[in-house]
Amino acid sequence: MDRRLAEALIGGIEEIVAELRLPDSDGRERFRSAIEDLAASLVASPERRQRFNEAKNRFLEHAEVQAWLAGIWDELRRIFLDDLAAPRSRTREAVRTGVASLAQALGDDGTMQARLDQTIEHAALAVAPWRGQIGALITEVVQGWDARTLTRRLELAVGSDLQYIRMNGTLVGAGVGCLLFLVGYLF
Repeated sequence: MDRRLAEALIGGIEEIVAELRLPDSDGRERFRSAIEDLAASLVASPERRQRFNEAKNRFLEHAEVQAWLAGIWDELRRIFLDDLAAPRSRTREAVRTGVASLAQALGDDGTMQARLDQTIEHAALAVAPWRGQIGALITEVVQGWDARTLTRRLELAVGSDLQYIRMNGTLVGAGVGCLLFLVGYLF
């Protein structure tokens, strides 16, 4: 009985999804209308918005739902990481295509450029009061790093260039030190 009920339920869901995929179907139009009505009522009615949020929170607080969401997150993360490790990554290609498309759209649309500039400016101004806390967070994270592990990882990532960086740093440091000594000695 349980198996037949589950099969009937899955079959019904498949039919609904198949109808929603059709661009001009009545089911898709009814679904879109229902979503728009729900959004409008949530905006207009604080009481309905509160009931909706309470129901959402009760749903998300269930241990089974949290375990299910964690499982989905872990699986999606694994899929993305595996794909990114592949030489012909679909994720990388999708991001590249999306960024190129966005750049093209922004290059052709002055109004969108102005809106993006304004949004970035508002975001920067909103973050500005938090800059002390952001700096403290970065400091705390960096202080938690193990120096040997970090050095080893940098050497692996940067490789032989690290020797040139060290040499250049030494030479520049020595040059600045000599310049400061001369300035202090002459003045």
